[in-house]
Amino acid sequence: MTLVSIILPTHNRAGLLPKAIESVLAQTYQLWELIVMDDGSTDHTRAVVERYQQQDQRVRYHYQTNVGLSTTRARSVALAQGAYLALLDDDDLYLPNKLEWQTVFLDNHPDVALVYSFVEMVEMSSGRVLKTLPPAGQEPALVFRDLIDRNPIQAHGVLVRKAIIQELGGFRSGLKGCDDYDMWLRVSRAHRIAFLPKRVGIYHWHQQNMSLDTTQRYENHVVIYRDLLRSGTLSKSERAAIRRRCARLSYDQAEAHMDRKLYSRAASYYGRCIRFDPFVGLTVSWNKLQHPLYRFLRPYLATAYCGLQALRHSAVQESSSS
Repeated sequence: MTLVSIILPTHNRAGLLPKAIESVLAQTYQLWELIVMDDGSTDHTRAVVERYQQQDQRVRYHYQTNVGLSTTRARSVALAQGAYLALLDDDDLYLPNKLEWQTVFLDNHPDVALVYSFVEMVEMSSGRVLKTLPPAGQEPALVFRDLIDRNPIQAHGVLVRKAIIQELGGFRSGLKGCDDYDMWLRVSRAHRIAFLPKRVGIYHWHQQNMSLDTTQRYENHVVIYRDLLRSGTLSKSERAAIRRRCARLSYDQAEAHMDRKLYSRAASYYGRCIRFDPFVGLTVSWNKLQHPLYRFLRPYLATAYCGLQALRHSAVQESSSS
C-alpha cells in the first residue's frame, strides 16, 4: 500500500478545523499522514490539533509565522513522507472513500500523474447542495488546452504523485487563490492527468471563502497566463487561447468595476482586454442578440465612457477640495 500525505493549511479556523480532521480520520484507506500547517494562528488551533494527536499519531502539527496559503502549501511538500499528496482546506471535508478510490486508481495507472474527482459544493449555513464541481455532465478537462479555458479541478478533489510536484519545482508562492491551478496547468503540460467520476469531497460555500476575492484571483490568473506567454514553449493555438482567456477575464473585471462605478479601474480593465484580444466583444455571450458591430465596438465605447467618467469624477473632487 502507498503512503498518502495530506496537507492541511490553517489560519485561525479552530472552530472549523475539527470537521476537516475528522473527515481524514474517517477514511476507509488507512495508510496516510495528516500534516496540519498552522500559518500563524492566534486562536486555539494548536490545542485542537493536539487533541487529535493524542487519538492518532498519524496527525502531525507544524507552526509557522503567517505567510499565506500558497507559501504554506509550498513549504508543506518538503515535510511530506508519502508517495502521493492530497490537499485539504480547513473549511472543507473528504468523503470516506476519497483516499481509497483515488489511491487504487493511481496504483493501477502508473502513467497517470494526477487524478481528480467530483466535489460537492454545499452551502455551509444550510447544508444545501448547490452543485458538483466539475458540473455533472460536463466533459472532464484532461489536457493542458482544456485547462486554459476552465479549471474544474478542486484542490481537495485531487490525488497527485509527490515526485511530479517536486519535478515541477513545487507549488508557487504568492499566487493567492490559484497556486493549485498553476500547478494543474504545469502537470498537464508535462504528464497525463485523469478524471475518476466519484464524489470524494465537500466544498463549503460561505462568505469567508478566499475564492470570493475575485479581483485578486483574476490578477494572479493573469500572472500565470503571462508567464506562459513569455515561456516561448506554447503552440500558436495555445497562445491564442490564453490571450482570449485573459481578454475575457479582463472584460469581466471591467464590467464588475463599472457596475460599482469604479470608472478608472474599469477603463484600465477594458483597455487590457482589448490589448489581449481586439475582438473580445464578439465573444461575450450576454449580448449575442445585439448587432455584431455593436458587440465588437462595445469594449471600445465602454473604455471611452469609463475614462470620461473617471476624469469627471476627478474634476469634481478637485473642485470640492479647493
